[in-house]
Amino acid sequence: MLGTRTALLGLSLAASVGLGVVFATGVERDERTGGDRYELNCRLLVASDNESLPGPLFGLPPAKTPTSFLVVGIVKHGSFSGLKLDGTKFAVFAALSGGWDLDRRLEAVSIYLDEDATAAQRRALATALMSDPAFRSKATTAVSTTRIALHETSKDPLGKKVLEIGKDAARGEVEFAPIRGGDGRNPVAVRNPYSRFDDKEPVALGVVRVRFADHGREMNVTNGSGELHWARLGGVVSGIVETPPPPPLPDER
Repeated sequence: MLGTRTALLGLSLAASVGLGVVFATGVERDERTGGDRYELNCRLLVASDNESLPGPLFGLPPAKTPTSFLVVGIVKHGSFSGLKLDGTKFAVFAALSGGWDLDRRLEAVSIYLDEDATAAQRRALATALMSDPAFRSKATTAVSTTRIALHETSKDPLGKKVLEIGKDAARGEVEFAPIRGGDGRNPVAVRNPYSRFDDKEPVALGVVRVRFADHGREMNVTNGSGELHWARLGGVVSGIVETPPPPPLPDER
């Protein structure tokens, strides 16, 4: 487990990413720092262009570096300083050189927020993701709004899951097929993995097919590594300057 994580944002965050401020509701303030608490309990589908059995999950070096990956998340239960984020969806496209340990910052990070969330929820979710150690970037993070949809072929644990990003999957699509375990009924899963996330359950493994494009960057994989996490992201965001709310996030459907 990763334990309690505290994230401190620079005073220029709001201006640098064009998100404005997330105004606190007066609850869930951290007593020690006065910052805003956030907690996101979510399902995370991680797809990478690594080989089908991901070495980093077992503490081994990746088959290739840097590794491009796409994370699509659905918040089952979550909040930012009292603002509920249940049901919100997001995606993160990035690259990583080396293993999955948290002291390695991500490269070329883009965050996508589902258009069904309110403007306040999108700002809160973006602030939490950018400050969380799991998604912290070496440089500026790009943020945009788009459509994110999940389609499941069945409730069977071995059923395929398809995630679409962008209207009519214009931005991209991920298909996750779980690897069948020895009992024939459940996917292969890894307990106590090496992971960037605070995993609450064993991580299910699968094979992914990915088609994704973002402003000249592409990820096209037919037999990549897939992981399904039930994880908690959480911490404290401090140092946000209260500025007037900006215009809505750009719509990049």
